[in-house]
Amino acid sequence: MDLTSKEILQVSKFRDKTPCFLFDSKKFLSVSKSLNEAFSKLPIIIAYSVKTNNAMIILKTILKQKQIKFLEVCSKDECKKALKAGAKYTQIIYNGVLSDVYYRFKIAMNGGFVNVDSYQMYKKLSNFAQKKKTKIKIGVRINIDIGNGYSRFGIIPQSKEWDNFLTDLKSDKYVRLVGFNFHRYGGRDLKGWNKKTSFIYSFLKSLDKDMLSEIEYIDFGSNFYGDMDERLSVQFSDRNISFTEYAALIKSMLESVFDILPTIIIEPGTPVIANSVSLLSKVDSIKNETAIVDTSIFDIGFICKTKNVPFDVISFDSNKDVFVKELHGYACTENDIIEKDLNLTIADGDYVLFRNCGAYSYSNDSDFICKRMKLYKI
Repeated sequence: MDLTSKEILQVSKFRDKTPCFLFDSKKFLSVSKSLNEAFSKLPIIIAYSVKTNNAMIILKTILKQKQIKFLEVCSKDECKKALKAGAKYTQIIYNGVLSDVYYRFKIAMNGGFVNVDSYQMYKKLSNFAQKKKTKIKIGVRINIDIGNGYSRFGIIPQSKEWDNFLTDLKSDKYVRLVGFNFHRYGGRDLKGWNKKTSFIYSFLKSLDKDMLSEIEYIDFGSNFYGDMDERLSVQFSDRNISFTEYAALIKSMLESVFDILPTIIIEPGTPVIANSVSLLSKVDSIKNETAIVDTSIFDIGFICKTKNVPFDVISFDSNKDVFVKELHGYACTENDIIEKDLNLTIADGDYVLFRNCGAYSYSNDSDFICKRMKLYKI
């Protein structure tokens, strides 16, 4: 892939700051707009998944624009970060497995969204609400099997935990169930989403009329395909569904259950941020047909473990090119191999721009061996 003149200027601007993340806010806003337009015919709430990339500059960018107005968090620390970025309690959706009662209660009490992950979490929140003598609304995460087994998250319908949950809710004077969360990892393709919507349809139809009439929102989580570099896209054999098709599936299924659609929540992270962030690194040395760069697989993100991450080489001195077969990172571990089976000429001191590095990279980065990388808005 040839770099644009703008990208070459950006590399030149940040070449002395490697390794670093480069956040393309215009690309992010463009993808967010496409997502918003695809779901525009539905009563939709789009919440950005903070865990995917929690850089403060990204969170502030989100809250300043009009496409995504909510943040989805999974811990009290993420909640505090969302509030620090400028989010109101009403703009926060709280999921996750840790029983942080205080912030969950604060969000629910102030009109935000809280989805409990277990019966125990519900009981702790209920007891807290009783002590405060304050009524709150909550949702519950439902554990789905879409052909790849049950998740470790949520409550399995028709289980003992589910029965205990429903029994206690009936006599609960302070907690009212008004929503369901159906986020499930795996199955981003059309086949997976057909299974997911089929399960949700069966589940909703199994509810009694009183419970069904109480539903104010259905939270689908995320697990969408989104914007990505073409060199990465071709590595997904099942990438055959667009934002518009996800929206159509959701709309069709819910209209077969409800006369008036409840609020629909989606929580995208990777689909909107992954291709909006690149990682700029520098070749530190070349050894045994291997180029060693000043970043690592731990910086690039989860994608590095399953796919070949697309990258471009920028050379400011092409007179020292050497043939290499692999790209390695700086970490003193044998598994820090970024790319294999290359047929590449590269020079000591060249720059490598890795693409699609926005998801589970910055927020998962650490001070392991080298200090945590900075992220710059471009």
